[in-house]
Amino acid sequence: MDKNLSQQNALEQDTSVASSSQARSSCWTSLLNWVLYLGFAFFGLSGWVRMGYAIQNWYWLIFSGIQPGPLYMIVSGALWGLVGFAALAWMIFRRQWYRLVGLGAALFFAFTYWIDRLFIATGPGSSSNTPFAALMTILLLVYVALVLRPMSELRTLLYN
Repeated sequence: MDKNLSQQNALEQDTSVASSSQARSSCWTSLLNWVLYLGFAFFGLSGWVRMGYAIQNWYWLIFSGIQPGPLYMIVSGALWGLVGFAALAWMIFRRQWYRLVGLGAALFFAFTYWIDRLFIATGPGSSSNTPFAALMTILLLVYVALVLRPMSELRTLLYN
């Protein structure tokens, strides 16, 4: 009888260790997802704030001769806001292909950032921290890819 009781206690301890390990893993994954969600919310919100400030200060942007002008700021800000919040909603509600949508949005942000930085918003101090910006872009894209793990959806998309 004692032997059965000790075996049962050992089994309960093993399952409690396994479940607490799963709980810690789930908690960690949840935290990584929330950091990603906050990042997309930040990019979306910053895009719409850029759009709002460009509309609000249209006259002063034209008067001071800012190039490429307020229309570019409005369009690019609206796109960033739309892409950021659409990807955020897609990922939170776990719609079909949410991993690819999240990765695509991250690639969109990186691509448009570098197009803007290298070809549109050129100025005397615009290339001062290019190595840091390149490193941060790569690290953020790697973070998105590691959190979303889009390879299974990508294989399904390519081979079906």
